[in-house]
Amino acid sequence: LLDLIQRERLDSNTFEFLRQTVADNAADVVADGERKPTSTYTFEPVEGRARVIAHLSEPFPLRFLDDHASVTDLLDQQMRRGVISKLEQQVVSGTGTGEEFTGLLNTTGVTDVAYAGDPLTTLRRAVTTLQGKDEAPNAWVLNPTDAEELSLTREDGETGGFLFSDGFASAVVFG
Repeated sequence: LLDLIQRERLDSNTFEFLRQTVADNAADVVADGERKPTSTYTFEPVEGRARVIAHLSEPFPLRFLDDHASVTDLLDQQMRRGVISKLEQQVVSGTGTGEEFTGLLNTTGVTDVAYAGDPLTTLRRAVTTLQGKDEAPNAWVLNPTDAEELSLTREDGETGGFLFSDGFASAVVFG
């Protein structure tokens, strides 16, 4: 999920970015010298501040690290994974209150597409909705359960061949 988000180094604790609020394409065919239609593309500045996601391991005897070198690597991997998992959760569903980020699900102006009974139908309806707005998705972020359901979709529903190679293994799946 985080690979889809452009990141920049901050020089201070605050930052600003532009959020598009209107995209009204008025492009049309016009004759030479005729007045051209005006499209409206409106942006608003959004101010934010850096947040911290952190955790500690419970205390344990130092000799564990001295006697079992692999524990250091294991603990490092698990704690990093914990921070990344929380960051992904905040990017998707943070409430924007207190120290939480404002996640995509709580951001105004995003395009919502209601669940349509199964992931494949919902994804197709999302494509249609975006096409109606002259937009094209360049990535999908799926809940692992939805990705599994897509991977296990069969031609006749029960015993036929799988409709998808398991390309979802390389897809971005949010858990």
